[in-house]
Amino acid sequence: MVLVLAGDIGGTNARFTLFSVAGENLHRGRLAEVDPSLDQAVLFEAYRNDDFGFFADILGTFLSVARERGYEGVTAACFAVAGPVRENRINFTNREGWILDAEDIRQAFNIQAVSLINDFVANGYGLLTLNDMDETVTLQEGAVCPNAPIACVGAGTGLGECFLTVGRDGLYQCYSSEGGHVEFFPRDELEDQLLNHLRNKFASQGHSTGFKDSAPPRISVERVVSGLGLYNVYDFLRDRFPEERIESLDEEILEARDRGFAIARTAYDYPLAEKAVRMMFSIYGAEVGNVALKYLPYGGLYVAGGIAPKNIERIRGEGSEFLQSLLRKGRVSGALQDIPIKVVMKEDIGIRGAHLAALRLARDVLELPVASSGPTPLRRGPTDASVPSFINVPDHAVLDSVPEPNVVFNLSWLNMTSRYPVLTSTLTSSIVASTVALLAVHFGGVKAGSRL
Repeated sequence: MVLVLAGDIGGTNARFTLFSVAGENLHRGRLAEVDPSLDQAVLFEAYRNDDFGFFADILGTFLSVARERGYEGVTAACFAVAGPVRENRINFTNREGWILDAEDIRQAFNIQAVSLINDFVANGYGLLTLNDMDETVTLQEGAVCPNAPIACVGAGTGLGECFLTVGRDGLYQCYSSEGGHVEFFPRDELEDQLLNHLRNKFASQGHSTGFKDSAPPRISVERVVSGLGLYNVYDFLRDRFPEERIESLDEEILEARDRGFAIARTAYDYPLAEKAVRMMFSIYGAEVGNVALKYLPYGGLYVAGGIAPKNIERIRGEGSEFLQSLLRKGRVSGALQDIPIKVVMKEDIGIRGAHLAALRLARDVLELPVASSGPTPLRRGPTDASVPSFINVPDHAVLDSVPEPNVVFNLSWLNMTSRYPVLTSTLTSSIVASTVALLAVHFGGVKAGSRL
């Protein structure tokens, strides 16, 4: 039995799922995607981080439970972690002594391969596991372009963004982004006032720009588009329109542990809360549209996170302020017309993405022979068996159908120029010299300076 481990490690909780890997996933070629849905989950456990001193204590506890149940020997593990990962390592700044290093984990627990990925990168990989028919809601049909970039935006506690592109092996690779921390840019007078309100608010709380100047605090879009951001919007509106407050509901919101949730819950009975929700969703849509312009994700633009699926009625439909703000991009609005845009209705894509990444690791580690039944098409890749001309083909790649000769030449020449620049420069000079010599013989001489 081959086992892979997927983990979701946040600041408060750690969740682990152990999977028994389906044989079909291990015998697929490197140019084919694995399918996590074929595997069987054999153990799930969740732990509160405060009950343990270090991450190693939590993981050790989980693996002890697994051994007691007869599951021992993890081939590969991938942990989605809440924070930036550098060289397979993360330092949890909000938990003293929590420094996770993939190589240390691999050695300490005798796991053959370990990977750490940012939690929103895990969401990105999780997109590759979705059944779009059953697990997403379509906002714009668009036209999926094979091998085009995919982008994901998700508001919840914060605002996460990531993107995926096809790698050298023909599979999608996900990359992290801090796009949720770009500047909030107001689009009308009321949003101008919101920006000034937030600058004053955070300046009074002692937030520094980090530079030795008198510039006002920098306000990121996450300060507006998130659960905490919704409260910031409401806080501005209650100051801007004090006559619209309903004191009992206002007090309920201010005293709530989760103020964003309280605002959303009271919105249908409290016009000022409704105004805050609508304003936030309008700005959310505008930011999703900004992401669409940056990446032109004709492979799909996905709206994930905890807020979207719980408020789908505010997002879809022709009258949706979210969708109108997303698509209203002035003279470049036409660039967004063919982008498929979907809302992810599942909130488990993070652990699903970690599972997929662990499966890829396991396949690479074991290097088992490919099944004789033939290649499995990519879940999100070429629609046929050929390799697109813009992908540099690895030396070991075997094309299932041979491209046209000029494509083969272009791919080979691109690979040679990148690997052997001196040799190809010499070859180019030789080819030019030979051409000149042949022309001289054929035409009886070529004058100096003549154009060929």
